[in-house]
Amino acid sequence: MFEAVTRENKILLEGEGRFINPGHSFESAWFLLEAGGICGNQRMLQRGLEIVDWTYEAGLDKTHGGIYSYLDAEGRTPQPLDWHKETNSLWNDKVWWVNSEALCAFAKAFSVSKEQRYLKMLEEQWSFCKTNFFDPEFGEWYERLHPDGSVKVSDKGTPWKCAFHLARYLIMANDSLYSM
Repeated sequence: MFEAVTRENKILLEGEGRFINPGHSFESAWFLLEAGGICGNQRMLQRGLEIVDWTYEAGLDKTHGGIYSYLDAEGRTPQPLDWHKETNSLWNDKVWWVNSEALCAFAKAFSVSKEQRYLKMLEEQWSFCKTNFFDPEFGEWYERLHPDGSVKVSDKGTPWKCAFHLARYLIMANDSLYSM
């Protein structure tokens, strides 16, 4: 899932064209899973599951856990864009909203498919988030973690970090898992 394509829907592997954002890919996946379920469209459901699988494989930090902030389609060191530059987010940082969207996608994928591997992804991702993002003393999630999962930005609310993604995850997980 590329962050930018041409107006002719062509992949442009130059500059911003190589930029991949796992958070947006996971959002796209669960949007498809939600819409496919509502419409009864098996093609949408299958495509949503494929995007979950691909994004998980591409975005998972297999050493420390969690989902990377952003990636380069050609495997090069990714170059930051807009928000990432402004907030000093490195490609291998773990950002709250990206990891929250992964939780949404895993919960929805399990709900739709009933495949245990999605439940395992959800449980492992939740464990990482609870251990690393959650502030046990004051609640809420930290904004950003270093690649190893230690806290990089301890702010809980900034012009960028709001509760939207977390609240959506809680609602999505509840709706997905308790409606099965």
